[in-house]
Amino acid sequence: MNRKFIKDFKGLVLNKIFYKNLVLLFVLSLVISCDKEVTVTEPNVPGEGIVTITSNPANAKIYWQGYYTGFRTPYTIKFLDYKEHDFLLKLELFKDTTITIDVVKDEPKEANIEYLKNPLMFGGIRCNSVPDGAEIFLNDSSIGKTTPYDINNLVPGYYEIKYQYPNHRKDSLVIPVESSKRPTVKLTLQDTTVWVDYQRSNSGIADQFLTCIAIDNNDVKWMGTSSHGVLTFDGKNWNSFNTSNSPVPSNLIKEIGIDPVSGKKWICTAAGVAIYDDFNWEVYTPFNSIMQTADFTSIEFVGDGKTWLGTNGEGLAIFDGVEWEIFVGNENNKFLPSTSISDLFINDDGTLWVGNLNRGINRFDGVDWVRYFWHGSPQSFLGYGLPGEIYSNRVQSIAVDGSGRVWIGHWGGGSSAPLSMFDGNAFYNYGEIIFGASINNIFIDANDNKWLGTESGLTKFKELGDRIVFLDSNSGLTSNDIRQIAQDSQGVIWISTYGGGLVKYKGEI
Repeated sequence: MNRKFIKDFKGLVLNKIFYKNLVLLFVLSLVISCDKEVTVTEPNVPGEGIVTITSNPANAKIYWQGYYTGFRTPYTIKFLDYKEHDFLLKLELFKDTTITIDVVKDEPKEANIEYLKNPLMFGGIRCNSVPDGAEIFLNDSSIGKTTPYDINNLVPGYYEIKYQYPNHRKDSLVIPVESSKRPTVKLTLQDTTVWVDYQRSNSGIADQFLTCIAIDNNDVKWMGTSSHGVLTFDGKNWNSFNTSNSPVPSNLIKEIGIDPVSGKKWICTAAGVAIYDDFNWEVYTPFNSIMQTADFTSIEFVGDGKTWLGTNGEGLAIFDGVEWEIFVGNENNKFLPSTSISDLFINDDGTLWVGNLNRGINRFDGVDWVRYFWHGSPQSFLGYGLPGEIYSNRVQSIAVDGSGRVWIGHWGGGSSAPLSMFDGNAFYNYGEIIFGASINNIFIDANDNKWLGTESGLTKFKELGDRIVFLDSNSGLTSNDIRQIAQDSQGVIWISTYGGGLVKYKGEI
């Protein structure tokens, strides 16, 4: 309550008490001095006027003599002098209203303000969109109109305006509407004909730093993140599995694989591997298996119930559901020159290709191991890409196309991502034509297009001469750091990015 108002009100009450005592003193003096003739004039006692102020809507602040009283409607004010009083009512978003009340003795006054009977109290919203013709929703209900359109006669308040247009992302805005004002809500709707992005600002995704993606038989997307575990998206709903709500051993997810036969989800983490069948979990770590490392990096399914897993530190492992077998070194012709496995790929004939972080690639046909690696140049230590040799031993990703050609992505440097192709006889290296410093992932779609996810964008080609480079500056990508690519049963391409969330590509394949 305003201090001056309180002081004035206290003054009224104290003056009233003072004058009553003064009258009593005069009466006593009259009795004591009964032998004298005394004439007494009653002093001017402050009034006891009463005013009740109400409003519809209620809760308007009441101001008196320019000061906030601390009261809101409805409220009854007492001890007012017998005279005219000016009151001001303030209600959020409504026009201020002033009333003058003549307070007289023995006549309690009432004043009621009906805001909604005054046409000047209403407001409106001017609706515009790019493109025009978007359906307008007011507080989630369609008004049956399209942009551009003016909505009038709105009671002051907060309103959500949403626009919907075919092949465009819905967008909305909550805006305050004040009396006699008509603010403009103009929204540019994102064209989703080709590209659709899912970020924290426009979806239920919990983390935009995605590390991998896999799609199950029901077209549910399973995504790994750097700190929020596993995210799932069925096209409408988002869900998550992490260390706080599931047995997933780490929130840092390295790879996700889905067994094409059983449908089980294999989640490779920095602290072990978790297997989920939509009901139950199995978790394998150094504490309950022969594996000495918990850092799993890659996964491939043989098809007979066996699963290959790459690790960072313990080489390659195969698991049949009961027993583990480890492949590393040159023991019993199980030749693997590195304990750090970067990627795995099994082609249609069952051949396993193993990418080593710093030791080239290996091929295993079920019996024999063959190693491919860069020998170096006698002329120059930097002689990468000698004729017939793999470009570099720093292998990051592997994929095999419909013609049986093996595509190998490398860790690179500078502005070009090194790419190698092996046709079964020799390696062909393309170090200057793929944009990006390193090739994180190579994906072959149903039409045999090659998709290369790099740290600096996405490259698509069937043959190198027809390649297309997608960047955040010329496409719907929300980040140039592409971590993994997958394709659903409808042919739609899904792209996991590091920092830009999930991106869907519906364009020509």
